[in-house]
Formats: sequence, C-alpha cells, structure tokens
Amino acid sequence: SSARHAIVMYILRPLQEHAAKIQKLVQNDIPYDTKSPGISLGLPIRSSDKCHRESECLTFPSYMNMMSKIYSTSKENSGGAEEILENKPTVTIFLTSELETIFDDKDRYLRNTSLLSELPFTPSFITHRADIHQGNGKMIKSMKRGFSPDDIMLSTMSVLHFQLYSQNTVGNCCSHFHALLFDFLRSGCGVSTKNQGKCMQSIGDPHFHVCCERRGNPICVRKRDEELKSIYGDPNVTLDNLQLKNW
Repeated sequence: SSARHAIVMYILRPLQEHAAKIQKLVQNDIPYDTKSPGISLGLPIRSSDKCHRESECLTFPSYMNMMSKIYSTSKENSGGAEEILENKPTVTIFLTSELETIFDDKDRYLRNTSLLSELPFTPSFITHRADIHQGNGKMIKSMKRGFSPDDIMLSTMSVLHFQLYSQNTVGNCCSHFHALLFDFLRSGCGVSTKNQGKCMQSIGDPHFHVCCERRGNPICVRKRDEELKSIYGDPNVTLDNLQLKNW
C-alpha cells in the first residue's frame, strides 16, 4: 500500500553523508551504457539460511532459465519496437546475493558452453563490489570479519540502490529483503517506472514456484510438484530432482 511505502521510505532514509556514499558506491559499478534504453534484468538471489527453512531455493541454471523467460516476455511486451541485429543480443544482469558462493556458481555457469547455448541472449553480469555478502541477518558474524555496523548497513542499502537500475527485476517473495526492494520499485525509485518487481511465484511456470516455509506449507509443494508431473508425464518428478539435473 502507499502508506506502507511511505513508512518504509521514512524509516530507511540515510543521513546526507551516507546517501552520498551509497550513491558513489553504486555508481562505481554501473557502466554508462546500462542507463540507455534496452532490456536489463535484475536478479537478486536470497540464499544461505533462507534455503529449506523460510523458502526453497533454486540452482543457478534454474535462475538463468527464469531470466530467459523474463527476457522473452520483455521482448514481447516491447512490441518489437527495438530492432535487434545480433543473433544473440547482450543482456545486462544485475546480480546480487548475500551468499558469496552464488558468484562461484555464476562463474561455473559461464564456463558451461552447453548451458549458455540454451539462452536467447549473451549474459553480461554486473555485480556490486561494495557488497560485504553478510550471509544472513546476524550482524555479529559480519562484525567478526572486521565490518562495523555502519559498513553492514551501507552495504545493505547500496545493494538495494544497485538493484534499482534494472528494467525488469524478479525476486523471491518469501524474502522480506526482496519485498523491501519491490517497495522501492513500486514507489517509483527505479530507473524504469515500469519495473514494479515480479515474484518468482507469479511467473506462471511451476519450475520457478518456490514455496515459503516449506515444512509448514506442504500444500504448496504438493500442488507445484503435481503441475510438474503433468508437464513431464512422470509421476516421480519433483522440483528437487529437476534441480539436480540442471548442472
């Protein structure tokens, strides 16, 4: 709601000097050409302690399959206004995660020519170098690594700011952090006012329907897996065993 957006914006407003620092941190990572018209995708991945407790999580190839679907939908919605001369256009992907191993998975994915060939575009990842990859919501762990509370908050806020540069953002709506990002986008803070953020759970493809509170929400898991069984014609198919085949 508009009231919720206003409250969130008020609570998280940074001091002027911190706002300037956040802007500088983000601008250091944003190439000039990403601000021009075209399709760019936001991929914030919530992982670490979130997985298999508060939410299911996907493998990196599954996230990229999701980006492929969002890209195709974005092209359709543009009405063919942009002529793409390349067989495979380069698409910018704003990748963030609190878990450092996600970026190892990204590098592993880029080395897999078979997986890359399945994409309708060539991915160009932009990552936020000022992100300390906190790992979870427990600040004490990051402080033991030498980061101050200010460092941690600046990292969190700069990641939010960084993701506002995407034109199409998909997040896991089991995550409060992603819900917060969508609050900013829907308040008109993003580079593209058309980017309202999209839940993975609402894409319309059961391959990306991760369930929140998996153990306490068996109906969600059962319904999703029944859809997958219908698609594959296999009574033994589940999202979990499909994930194992991705790599």
